[in-house]
Amino acid sequence: AVLLELAARYDRDDFADRAAQAETICLPIMDFPSMEVHPQFIENRQFVDVKNEPLGEALSFTRSPVDAVSGEVGLRCAPVLGADTSEVLKSLEKPPSLPQSEGQTLNPYRALNGIRVVDFCWVLAGPLGTRLLASFGADVIRVESSRRIDGMRSQSGPDGEPHTDLGGLFNTANAGKRSLTVDLAHPQGRELILDLVSRADVVTNNFRPGALDRMGLGYSTLCAHKPDIVLLNLPGTHPHGPWSQRPTTGNAVMAASGLNQLMGFPHQRPRGYGVAYADFTSPYLLATAVMAALRLRDQGAGGREMNLSQLSATIALLGPEWMQYAKTRQAPERAANRDANACPHGVFPTQGDDEWIALAVEGEEQWRALCALMERPELAAQANFQNHSARKANEDALDATLSAWTSQHDRWTLADRLQSVGIPAAPVENLQDTYERDPQMRHHYQKLRHPLAPDLELPVDREIIRFAGLEHTIQRGPLWGEHNEEIVRDVLGRDEDTYVQWVLDEVLS
Repeated sequence: AVLLELAARYDRDDFADRAAQAETICLPIMDFPSMEVHPQFIENRQFVDVKNEPLGEALSFTRSPVDAVSGEVGLRCAPVLGADTSEVLKSLEKPPSLPQSEGQTLNPYRALNGIRVVDFCWVLAGPLGTRLLASFGADVIRVESSRRIDGMRSQSGPDGEPHTDLGGLFNTANAGKRSLTVDLAHPQGRELILDLVSRADVVTNNFRPGALDRMGLGYSTLCAHKPDIVLLNLPGTHPHGPWSQRPTTGNAVMAASGLNQLMGFPHQRPRGYGVAYADFTSPYLLATAVMAALRLRDQGAGGREMNLSQLSATIALLGPEWMQYAKTRQAPERAANRDANACPHGVFPTQGDDEWIALAVEGEEQWRALCALMERPELAAQANFQNHSARKANEDALDATLSAWTSQHDRWTLADRLQSVGIPAAPVENLQDTYERDPQMRHHYQKLRHPLAPDLELPVDREIIRFAGLEHTIQRGPLWGEHNEEIVRDVLGRDEDTYVQWVLDEVLS
């Protein structure tokens, strides 16, 4: 109530600006008309006009969230049907050259063996991206400091108690990595990191723009120690503009992207997603950008610095909605759980306390199948439901009719029955369902044993990228500073006396 009263004194942008001056994480909930004229998006060329030759006009696109890896790459419109057929067929005349394995059986899960990543990322978006690199064989060294501990290290473990090493999110986001604790304010700490960079391939961070420079670890400094280093910056907003130095979280990025504005019910205030969705989409772009840069490096193009804006990455999810707005000048409305191309479409109540089923009917064949399953075949011919347009015009009445039927059934049984007649449907699951009941999720989690709590099992998400017929074992996340001595000795080549002295001097802290 206090915060609502405070916010009511100011307009949206003024409140966000004042919050930023106080170093409070806050970005405004933006809509497309606001984004179009805001200096943050104009300065970073967030929206780009691209000529569509068949249409004879320009269409507005959301910009690529990542800097071009090799020179300036312009956006292109989607191809006309068959436009590239002859070119593609010609390219197939010469078989591609494949790397020679010299008789070895290559394990794709170790494809990044020999790649070392110095990882300054923290919280979720960055660490999830570098975890993907670690899962495929890269040596990812997490650089941590007691001066500012990652918030994920303060979360509760499986027993509900806060713990530096047992938090579920920390172990999920940092599985398979090594931990090096360094005081970067100590001159020897900075030199240690630069020595480590000289033996690495990639440096990653999700700090605000300029943070590495202020630490004395900017790109030019890194290049002086490793000329072909790849530096990937993952700022919350953009490298430039009035928001560039604002602290962010995934939820703040969601607000500023326009995504939250579209989530909710018509004629009600935006509801948002309830989860920092942006933290789970940017990581895959991080891994993709790093891999592209490494490929170019191996082709002789050298290293490079790249900026991957989390805000741009989230806006990119709204490309079709933005293009429609730019063309029609009509901002999209919140549609709740409904969809323009399917009806009925939504989440409906089932038997039990707060239990639901999601379903979507696409086309008349599925609609007739649903009516038959409901034992209400007359609905298919009813004037207000007889085709897609009629159902959309009477969607409230249709949802009420469907809810009365679904509420009489078990969500799991009903989902199977709907699927059996070709209707996309699934029970709405909670975490207990995904962990214990859903057979499709049986192999999603891997239970890890932890040296600090051998009687506890830590369920960790497996990688969603899997190779058929190959098992992949996730390694637990690192203890705080677990690999300090190992890295000092085996990577940096220092002796025991140096390691002990660095501990005594609190360089490793």
